[in-house]
Amino acid sequence: MDKLPGSIVDQLDTGAGICDVDSFLFVGANVTLVSWLALSNENVRLSDHLSAKECERLKKAVEKNRSFRFKKSISVRGRDQSIDFLVNLIEIDSKPNVMIQGAVNNSNTEIQALIRNHEDLTEQSNKLLRQEKDRTDAANNAKSAFLASISHELRTPMNAILGFTGVLRKRLSDEKNIQLIEYVSESSNALMKLINGLLEFSTASSEAPKMDVVTMDISKTIKKIVGKFNALADRKGIALKCIESEGIPKTMGIQLEMFDQVLSSVLDNALKFTSEGKVELTVSRDSLLKDMLVFSVRDTGIGIESCYLESMFAPFTQEDSATNRQYSGVGLSLSICRQYIDQMAGKIWCTSEKGVGTTVYFSLPCGN
Repeated sequence: MDKLPGSIVDQLDTGAGICDVDSFLFVGANVTLVSWLALSNENVRLSDHLSAKECERLKKAVEKNRSFRFKKSISVRGRDQSIDFLVNLIEIDSKPNVMIQGAVNNSNTEIQALIRNHEDLTEQSNKLLRQEKDRTDAANNAKSAFLASISHELRTPMNAILGFTGVLRKRLSDEKNIQLIEYVSESSNALMKLINGLLEFSTASSEAPKMDVVTMDISKTIKKIVGKFNALADRKGIALKCIESEGIPKTMGIQLEMFDQVLSSVLDNALKFTSEGKVELTVSRDSLLKDMLVFSVRDTGIGIESCYLESMFAPFTQEDSATNRQYSGVGLSLSICRQYIDQMAGKIWCTSEKGVGTTVYFSLPCGN
């Protein structure tokens, strides 16, 4: 194998040189090392590039014929580079000499480059995420504003239809016409309920409504809300019960409008999906968190398949299309309940068994 020409060796990014073993005076070096250590001048010693401690270590290493390593920061092609140097004893023409070799340590440079690339990519990703969030928020706000606007516009003529339908119902005496006007009234009430749901959803989806916290008699408030559903329960032949466990506070501070909406929605759902049996509301203190009041509404209705439980609090969600056709509605009430419960620092969840019934729980801080 032929030796590499000296011209090629001189062009490598590896420095190499020979020093006198006693004086550490450079007696030869390739172009790279000459450039790194400024060896163009005569009488340059290896020790000139070392600290006092490094010089002592170099002398001891040479005396014991051991390797000596050191690092030096050098400008290479306009960039600061960390150079690793290795010093060993070698024999040339049977005489000991000191050989020095140096190589660019790219690890720090590569690591710094990777860090810079990572930071750049992270910043770009964060910028894209912020832009996407702004677009999503703008779209949600536009949607909420549209729903609120259209709901308000629809409620005005619907209130007129309901009002005049009631007046017309009182003026009719023919049973057939009375039945027809009752169909109109029932359909109008169903449509008004849907409009109210959309308006409530748009309100809950936008910024949290500012509702004052009031101190209420918890027992009286619950009974008042439950009382709104007694007539519906009687018409369906369903027993509607309210059980208050011992130890619940007499009063508690709460956002009354939100609480009314949540409890009313849960009771309404329970009655809607129950054709026989009972709906039972239980109020008790949390067994572990004594400052939390737990409300549970248990029904003996159609129940829900376990695979649908996770999505029951998502907007516009019902168990399946058949349920939607049979019981109507667009699946907004539980979504609104979750948003209101979150705003009141509570939690809402449910358990269910298909064909047996469903229990919806929600907890709220009672403060004492």
